[in-house]
Amino acid sequence: PAVAPLPNSDIDNDDNGALIAGIGVATAAITLASGNEPTNDGDSNTDSNLTLDFGFAPQIDLVVDKTVNVTTINAGNNLTYSLAVRNDGPSAASNVVVVDDLPAGVTIVSATSTTGTVTQTANANGEVSVAIGILNPAASATITIVVTVPATAAAGTITNSATITGAGVEIDTGNNTDSVGVTVA
Repeated sequence: PAVAPLPNSDIDNDDNGALIAGIGVATAAITLASGNEPTNDGDSNTDSNLTLDFGFAPQIDLVVDKTVNVTTINAGNNLTYSLAVRNDGPSAASNVVVVDDLPAGVTIVSATSTTGTVTQTANANGEVSVAIGILNPAASATITIVVTVPATAAAGTITNSATITGAGVEIDTGNNTDSVGVTVA
């Protein structure tokens, strides 16, 4: 059997418990007793820390999958980027934000999301930020961004990437960013 983490290391916001689905947090046994507080913790009072801080941090797995409606485009035409975002983690994620760094030179036609607040940031290259807020486990949102490729765009590949972040312990950072490329003919 797995050993439960130490219940209290006197460090705030560290994870000293193990989440057991449907039950709660488990930890090793502890005893809180008056006069037993260590005096090397920044004060000399043996009764100053008679509370327990599990420091439990929610585990999240935020995912962004980015697609585009075409693989090749003529300069001067519109592209539609679609971002499917979700939380595959066991806990709700808070302060969830998706940032899409648009390719240099494109013009934003529209940006929408099925949830949250969409903002075009002041980034000179064009950037769309979507403040989703709380994203529960298995919850998702779809972000759609339409841009115009400039008529003067040189032939080659333009790449667009997006990143999702949120509050919690991210258990898989490999799926927090996604990119797609489009060939300009």
